[in-house]
Amino acid sequence: MQKIDVMYKKKLNTRERTHSKAPNSNISIIAKIIGNVSSADLRETIRKMQIRHQLLNSHLQMKNNDVYLFGKSNMEIPLKVLPREGEQHWKKQIIEEHKIPFNLREGPLIRFILLRSSDISDLIIFCQHTICDGMSLA
Repeated sequence: MQKIDVMYKKKLNTRERTHSKAPNSNISIIAKIIGNVSSADLRETIRKMQIRHQLLNSHLQMKNNDVYLFGKSNMEIPLKVLPREGEQHWKKQIIEEHKIPFNLREGPLIRFILLRSSDISDLIIFCQHTICDGMSLA
């Protein structure tokens, strides 16, 4: 496994700063996957995504009335794996995820939920709007 050692600092612009004040300003996307998905393979894929997309390793901090996006090294992104309960389960799960605010000061600002079955798996990516929008999340 490749080590992630990303450190950066970025001052948020006005639009990004608006979302930083709303801990429940979240974006979600779902992918339906035919077949069973290995949680180990998915965790490895998430680690590779962190190397390519540095914002996945970030958190927010305020300094002198400005908001900054900071990158951390080796941030652990949550992956929740649940048994898939049917075609509508993903809708229920997204509603539940909206009840769980991101810790903006600690990060990460993204999390993954895998609703797994042997035939069909649903992958939900749930992200704070400061680091993405619907198009970039896709």
